[in-house]
Amino acid sequence: MKFCQYCGKELNEEQIVCLGCGREVPKIKNKIKHNGYYISTSVIMIIISSCLLIAGLNTEYMEEYSGIYDNLILVFAGPGLLGLTGAILCLAGKKNKALLIASAVCYIIGAAINFVAISDVSLFAIMACILAGFNIAFAVKMD
Repeated sequence: MKFCQYCGKELNEEQIVCLGCGREVPKIKNKIKHNGYYISTSVIMIIISSCLLIAGLNTEYMEEYSGIYDNLILVFAGPGLLGLTGAILCLAGKKNKALLIASAVCYIIGAAINFVAISDVSLFAIMACILAGFNIAFAVKMD
């Protein structure tokens, strides 16, 4: 049920003018909240990025892959750190356009570094690029 904010008369949902006082009924804007998106994608990126960062800091793991990749910091630790930073900025940027854009930039740079270092596409790079796109789209739609 809806009531006129000026005279209190009951209104139909589709009514645009109050029949009691003749005033225009203001339209109610339903703002879409994306809190579930921010939280869930940040958790996913925190998990993926943490795995990269831990692998990059594990000396035994580093020795095992040193023959395959030239610079293991660029393969693991750098993108992991950028992904974590991006995820934290995404969580903090729920209502802040600049932080969402910064989060997207961290994701894109991390994905680019990872891609250049391994010369192939990884799960991290795919997720980072997709989520960066969503962050930019949400930031553009912010007031």
